[in-house]
Amino acid sequence: MPKWFRKIVVTFVTIITLGTVVPSANPVPRENPNANLDVLGQNNPNGTSDSRHEVIIDIKESRKRKKYDWSTLVSESQDPDELIDLLSDFASEQAKEQGLKKFGPVIENRIGDTYNQTIVPKFSEAVAKIGQSLDYETLLNLSVSEKPSAGSGERILHFFDQRTGQELIKFHVRRDHPPKDGYWFNFHYHIAADNFQNHYEIGKIYWDKNMPPGWMA
Repeated sequence: MPKWFRKIVVTFVTIITLGTVVPSANPVPRENPNANLDVLGQNNPNGTSDSRHEVIIDIKESRKRKKYDWSTLVSESQDPDELIDLLSDFASEQAKEQGLKKFGPVIENRIGDTYNQTIVPKFSEAVAKIGQSLDYETLLNLSVSEKPSAGSGERILHFFDQRTGQELIKFHVRRDHPPKDGYWFNFHYHIAADNFQNHYEIGKIYWDKNMPPGWMA
């Protein structure tokens, strides 16, 4: 067969078969640095498997419960000095949560940041000092009230011994109105050691010349 004719035949066959070759259905995959992420996200369009998402939620909820649950915190520590540090942190978290709950949105919007930055640290420091005077078993059995008073009541929170119900620390806020000086919020605490007779001031926050709304308003 002449060479020129062979070339014509080869060219004709190539044109006829062009595009008819189907690639393998299982090509060899390239290395994928995100392979583990693909596996985790194969059941979820957002890239996270349902089971992994649930684990993350469980961890967050567990941390939140530990953060606010004193009995859980103390169960993880046998060191009295460490308990005092935990108590200080716990008092801080409780004062923030229940203080803002007591304020209600109107007062919170006005003084919430100042309260968290100036009053809460001083209260947690005071609680830590009081805690140093309590025996170990009382520290283990501390509990805190969860219902700040509304209206014009002073209570933010009370610490008490859950074995006996005896109150140990009362954290309050009072409305002061000095003549021609507007309204002030006076934050203070009382302790069982003096039968709650003395008034231990933590600090004051100015409101306005106009009367503030009731708590939780």
